[in-house]
Amino acid sequence: RNSPSTGPAVYNFSSTDLTVYSVWESLYKGVSRANMLLANVDNNLEIEKEVRDCIRGEALALRAYYYFLLVTLYGDVPLLTQPVDNPDDIFVARTDSRAVYSQILKDLTEAEPLVMNIDEIGHGGRISKSAVRGIAARVCLHKAGYPICDETGYAEARTWALKVIDGETEHRLNPSYSGVFI
Repeated sequence: RNSPSTGPAVYNFSSTDLTVYSVWESLYKGVSRANMLLANVDNNLEIEKEVRDCIRGEALALRAYYYFLLVTLYGDVPLLTQPVDNPDDIFVARTDSRAVYSQILKDLTEAEPLVMNIDEIGHGGRISKSAVRGIAARVCLHKAGYPICDETGYAEARTWALKVIDGETEHRLNPSYSGVFI
């Protein structure tokens, strides 16, 4: 037989499983880089404030997205919002999922006015206002569901989703399915 007997695919794994570890490590590397950028973005005053604000917004949105993935995959996770100064300080207590979701929404709310519209960016390679709004809507839906069960999340998700629908950028379905592959 070629099917695996251990690992996430068969619900038989531990924290030492390479797949689990690599996802955890990659997401926390992203959090660490975002924290480092956020702590230092204003150190170079030669960069225009508008550009620094856009960078700050994108870093906040990325940190929020990384934490969203972490909390949906692992539940209560360590919440780090500042750069880690001591590499030996590796034992950080887990933070309740409610607090993690609050931080995610705080970061997304702060990021929304700072990032550019997709029309200004001109391509899908950066975080735009609609991306931040869409992620926030999804976060609110998850917050409303199990295990948090905060039903105010449904109304918040609706508000964020309407911002995507009614935003400055017109979003519409692609009229040509085959055109996607050309």
